Amino acid sequence: MAGTLRNLPSIKIAKFYSGRDRLCTACESKEWQEIFRPAKAHRAPQPEAWFVEDFWATSLYCPFCRLCLNSFSKDPAFAAVCRRKEPGWVCKVVPIFYIDFVTNAKQVTSTHNLIRRLKLFLLPGPEATPPESSPHILQVFADDTVDGSMKLNLGRPVECSRVNMDLLREWLTGCEEHHAISCAPATNDHGTKFAFRLVDVKDRRVVSSCHDVSYVALSYTWGDPNHFKHLKLTSESSIWLHTQGALSDDNPDIPTTIKDALRLGEQLGERYIWIDAICIQQDDDNDKASQIPCMDKIYGCAKLTIVAGAGSDAWAGLPGVGAKLKPRSIAQMYCTVHGLRLVTCLELYHQWRLGSTWDTRGWTFQEKALSKRLLIFGSEQIYFQCKSDLWCEDTICENFDENVISKTLEADGYGGGSPFTQYELYLGHYVHRSFGYRNDVLNAFRGLENHLRPDLSHEFYWGLPVSMFDAAIGWTFPYHYPDRRRGDFPSWSWAGWDFSGLWQGYAFRYPTYRTVGREVLWHKICTTQSIRKIIDSKLPEFVKPGPNKTMGHLEYMQTSRNTSIAGPPPTSPSSASMSHILQFWTSSARVKVDRSPSLDRKLYINSRFPELNKMQNNDYVNMLSLDNKTIGHINLNRDWRSRKPDCLEFIVISRYCPYPPTDTDPDGFYVLLIEWISGIAYRVHAPEQSIKAEDWTNADPEWKLISLA
Repeated sequence: MAGTLRNLPSIKIAKFYSGRDRLCTACESKEWQEIFRPAKAHRAPQPEAWFVEDFWATSLYCPFCRLCLNSFSKDPAFAAVCRRKEPGWVCKVVPIFYIDFVTNAKQVTSTHNLIRRLKLFLLPGPEATPPESSPHILQVFADDTVDGSMKLNLGRPVECSRVNMDLLREWLTGCEEHHAISCAPATNDHGTKFAFRLVDVKDRRVVSSCHDVSYVALSYTWGDPNHFKHLKLTSESSIWLHTQGALSDDNPDIPTTIKDALRLGEQLGERYIWIDAICIQQDDDNDKASQIPCMDKIYGCAKLTIVAGAGSDAWAGLPGVGAKLKPRSIAQMYCTVHGLRLVTCLELYHQWRLGSTWDTRGWTFQEKALSKRLLIFGSEQIYFQCKSDLWCEDTICENFDENVISKTLEADGYGGGSPFTQYELYLGHYVHRSFGYRNDVLNAFRGLENHLRPDLSHEFYWGLPVSMFDAAIGWTFPYHYPDRRRGDFPSWSWAGWDFSGLWQGYAFRYPTYRTVGREVLWHKICTTQSIRKIIDSKLPEFVKPGPNKTMGHLEYMQTSRNTSIAGPPPTSPSSASMSHILQFWTSSARVKVDRSPSLDRKLYINSRFPELNKMQNNDYVNMLSLDNKTIGHINLNRDWRSRKPDCLEFIVISRYCPYPPTDTDPDGFYVLLIEWISGIAYRVHAPEQSIKAEDWTNADPEWKLISLA
């Protein structure tokens, strides 16, 4: 039953055949059409999973089992098992929902369509628990019997050696014509603001650009500068790079990724491309200072951003592009079962993200979030993501028919909600990114700050929006990592902590901004004149006035307690810059904190990852009042806690203002755990929940002047 695909391009698709094919008993009993594409989608029950227990034997003659075996054989995790054909191993086949869509959506006779895929698991026995996910997935190939919108979400062939340029142009044109409002690049006026340069892909040289010129951008990882040579625009190379032909293919000093991007831009019909390393003068601090904050404009105005997502450095290239073609890492495999042509899926978008170096780097996050369109080169296939949709080479996802409603499931999204919510979403992803130079953490966020500036805050201070400072300084992270401090940044800013690599469900979060009330007058220190200035946190327009948003708390504090700060600014120890220091009066209390974990939650801050929780060397401990009543909880590093006294100092940073307050949800305070070094306080950690006002009062607080660095 293994068949030849008719009327498909002549490309390399692996085919497996052994003697006279027939389905095994388990596969023969299945209603294959109903599994993949049921006739009555809205009434179709979810098919049950099944096992093929004599998997090694059935794969010799069953085309479906053979397809599964060959899919596993290409996986390094199972290659040895498949080669040895160890006894007892089984294949578990799980039908999964992929997508549904509606045709004739504007008519009464609209039709609901359902598409399923098969997820495959290779297990040491039927009783073994499968992992949460598997990269081994099968889908149905589109063929000549399927027309129009009925081809949506079916498979298509992908050539290993060369990208399908016609498909890439179709994606770009389709987005331009059908997603005009949401995906249209912003107006390019860079040339009026700074020395904006582009690479001319025809003349192969750097040129100075005027405003309102169409261009594409490149996003890639440079790689370790100690191991990889990287071409850069400098005062020394400037004249040469502006010379026609300087960036020709035969120049061995040009990284492969840049060469491939130039060739791709030319094949897409684009004249200009922006590449950071050779469009910003890397040894000119003024040039970098003028352009780094404008990444929102540079990427937001680009017609398309090409993403080199298949390697870890600038020499990795773009698979399927370039004078010396680098083929994709794996080929599709297929078989025919009861008239359905089944094919292995190439790497899904979310799977590519999990294994991608590009998607872990700090600088590439704003390039991803701010670009209108991304053309992402993975090792197995290409993905096109715009602000409206996500498409990929091996599946027909693109839909330009207004009568058809279809949406893919796994596209990234960083928009929606209020401007502060968007700020939270950005940071929730950004803080987990890594940097080749750790001091780049704020520079690589400048473009996002500029993007947020019109609606959120006219000023950011160490990465925190001044207009929402009381909420922004209340950020929390589930675990306490005292060894992950970035000493070049203040401890009260998220930039002062390195959370790179800590992504597995660990949520960086803020208090709900509508519950935060002003409780503190913040003073920053001007390093040039050594005078204090009050941080003006005037609320932005999107925060609607309400009983919990009046400045009553601030007015009460000013009239009832001392808030003046007299005398010279504090002397900064060598470990803290003067610009790091915030001075303010606030309520402070020494609170007894347990040394053993709380019985109600113990270590399990994230129930989905109990084993990872145990690895963090943290305990979730009680905070106790003077009469030993539990008033809150905090997660603390065990080693750090063992070196500290029974009572630890907490300070109030804002008021918790539920509206309306209730007996079960009364007013309270957001607090911060601090420690003192040479007369300067530093953030240690913060409880995720507020402390009830009554409980805080019972902790016997005092009014205290704090210098927080």
